[in-house]
Amino acid sequence: MKSRLAAAAAAILATATLAGCNFITPQATQFQYDPADGVSGATGPVEIRNAVLVVDGDLSSLAVTFVNDGPATTLEVTVGDESQSIDLDSGLTPYGFPDQQLVFSAPVTAGTLEDVVFAADAAERTAVPVPVFSVDVANWSSYGPVAPEEDEAEPSTPASSEPAPSDGSSEGTSGTDFEDGTQQSEDEGSTP
Repeated sequence: MKSRLAAAAAAILATATLAGCNFITPQATQFQYDPADGVSGATGPVEIRNAVLVVDGDLSSLAVTFVNDGPATTLEVTVGDESQSIDLDSGLTPYGFPDQQLVFSAPVTAGTLEDVVFAADAAERTAVPVPVFSVDVANWSSYGPVAPEEDEAEPSTPASSEPAPSDGSSEGTSGTDFEDGTQQSEDEGSTP
């Protein structure tokens, strides 16, 4: 009987000892960490998640997710000497995809850390050392910067190779002009 009592006491002691490890061991799921290539930070009510700069030539794109825990706010983002202000509603706002990008022309070099400064409204400015990747890296090719569209100038009409008459006559100007610069005379387009 004593051996059964000793075995039961040993089982209870082992269970209590093993369960006690949970109380003194920190739980990894309770800590915020960066599980990917990007880095995180915060400024005021805005959290900066997984920030990465993707460079292609002279342009770079900031791939990041902003989490705004407060009311709508304005966030200033600075890369090098170039700043941009964006309006953030409450909740998650991702940037980096071709339809929503923060494109900078400040010089950055792939393989380095670039200090990107974030400031939400009146909050203190926060500098975050953001890793810089090239679009040549397979995972980052779809996050590369898309150059802002420039207004295309209207194509000019080609100048006529015939000199304009100097006597004021309308010779050579009768007929229909087409967009491609060709001209149809009155005789060519008539039907009998």
